[in-house]
Amino acid sequence: VTAACRLPQMFTGVVVVAGWVGTTCHPAAQSLLVFGGTLDENLGARQAARAASVWRSQVVTCAADPAVEVAGPRTVSTWTGCTADTFVRLVQLEGVPHVWPKFDYYDIDDEIVLFALGRLAA
Repeated sequence: VTAACRLPQMFTGVVVVAGWVGTTCHPAAQSLLVFGGTLDENLGARQAARAASVWRSQVVTCAADPAVEVAGPRTVSTWTGCTADTFVRLVQLEGVPHVWPKFDYYDIDDEIVLFALGRLAA
């Protein structure tokens, strides 16, 4: 996140897996994919939601309400119509600790590839 915030011209998107936005960012044309599990007490779902909120307040401006998809333990909130055709996607997994999220019902690797290809939100 720090690199993208300091060098926004080099990045069109940022992925945060069980992390946070720990720096001040300036407006830029950058989408965000952020993930957190609810059992990760330090960097989990709460920090992921905070990162999505910070991104929407500092980096891009989005529609007020996200599209929300709930499927089993997975809740995905996606804000589209953001500045410069960007989007913010928040993925929260119920009952998941601080691990790399690669399960039958959700695979972060697939999500990152789709994000990089620009196929997650339009």
